[in-house]
Amino acid sequence: MATSDDSLVSNPSQTIDRFFRSGLRLNQLRILVSLAELGQVKLVAHAHHVTQSAISKQLAEMEAAIGVPLLARNGRMLRFTVAGEAVAKRGKEVLLQLELGRRELNDLSRGYTARVAVGAVSTVTQMLLPLAIARFRSSAPDTFVSLQEGTTDRLFTQLADGELDIVVCRTPAELDNGIFVETLIDTDPYMVVCGAHHPLARRKKPRWTDLRNVPWILPPAHSAIFTSLIETLASHQLELPPGCMESTSITAIPQLLASTQSLAPLPASFADDLERRGVGAMLPLGFAPAGSAIRALTRRSAMTSAAQLMLDCIREVAAQT
Repeated sequence: MATSDDSLVSNPSQTIDRFFRSGLRLNQLRILVSLAELGQVKLVAHAHHVTQSAISKQLAEMEAAIGVPLLARNGRMLRFTVAGEAVAKRGKEVLLQLELGRRELNDLSRGYTARVAVGAVSTVTQMLLPLAIARFRSSAPDTFVSLQEGTTDRLFTQLADGELDIVVCRTPAELDNGIFVETLIDTDPYMVVCGAHHPLARRKKPRWTDLRNVPWILPPAHSAIFTSLIETLASHQLELPPGCMESTSITAIPQLLASTQSLAPLPASFADDLERRGVGAMLPLGFAPAGSAIRALTRRSAMTSAAQLMLDCIREVAAQT
């Protein structure tokens, strides 16, 4: 963290102007931003495939050219000064815009006039995105659309790095101020689901104690749904039994429910579809996990017209769901 004794007053503005007009090198900016993200010179050196002394030299050259201390050493630890924090923050925005420029040029070289990249977690992909993309294509048929499915830890990083324009997910996001979050659907509650032929599906009033020793198909351990499930089980003096599995593929879950006689925490919208198709059954058990709202995340400073149109289409489909 920076301290109040950092100051730009004693540094001539002419030196600073000269640095930004002709002295700043792109590789130096990448190193400074990497240090802000990774926190250690050793990690930055590894990421850039150079020695630690090479990284230290680049940082020292930046400070000499700008005439302002960007970093302060506290024992073996480095911290950013006020000036260092300012340059790193703006530098991250510069690198994002360069990444978007690189992507646009690549698209042009491949014959695409525009592009939009959307990332989503598996529990919302089928629910919203096929219809939203179809609606988008009716208005922008020549635009290249990329749809990627993944977990939020990866998707959030891709959004921050400019690889994705929009992320649709359930997990509450704790990101920097450059990310805008809006709620698309207030709640799509999770339910406990079993296969249609599971013994529990035939019980009129199953209880949580009936779930003892029944294996689960689990969401990723870092997700809000997983945490809520563990807490709910604990509140009923239950724990995960042996034989559980983890799956990020929601399309595989119907077959897994049928073939393994397991349970799964699933969104009500998806569970209802399984019931209509006769492959799943929702158990009437109280289960109210966090993360049931569906959200869209965007980096507003980098929104293209194609990304804005896609976001509008996702909003429209969400409003009709």
